[in-house]
Amino acid sequence: MLIACGCGKFNDIRITSAKLVSLTPSGLRAVDAVMEVGVDNPAMTFTVAYARGTVYYAGKPLMDYSAQPVTVKRRSSEVYEVNARGTLAGGVSVLSILGMAGNIDIDRITVDISATLKAGGRKKDISMENVPVARIKEAVEQLQGRR
Repeated sequence: MLIACGCGKFNDIRITSAKLVSLTPSGLRAVDAVMEVGVDNPAMTFTVAYARGTVYYAGKPLMDYSAQPVTVKRRSSEVYEVNARGTLAGGVSVLSILGMAGNIDIDRITVDISATLKAGGRKKDISMENVPVARIKEAVEQLQGRR
């Protein structure tokens, strides 16, 4: 992740948990979310800034999102609160989302993720596309099982 910043311990950073704490409508086209993300960080302090992306369902854009910056403390294992806002993609309505609610197949949800990581006066942009949400969920569950 931040190997370019000169610290090999960044390979050992692990997400240990992820939990949706709240989901609050914000107008007719947006939702605010609060998540708690556990991070085991044996490396230096770093900040995840400018996190944003798109959520897709069956390959079609569903929602664009952005998250507030989060600073992860050095040599720590803590839970961090992440505040994010999602806005419905063009052509998607609240009614269409409500219609899907009972039939959502997690295997059909993917996300694009872009963020800028800052550490030690340096920064690195990362980007991942078409990441299956099911894979993220499985990875978090596996890491939780190791504890």
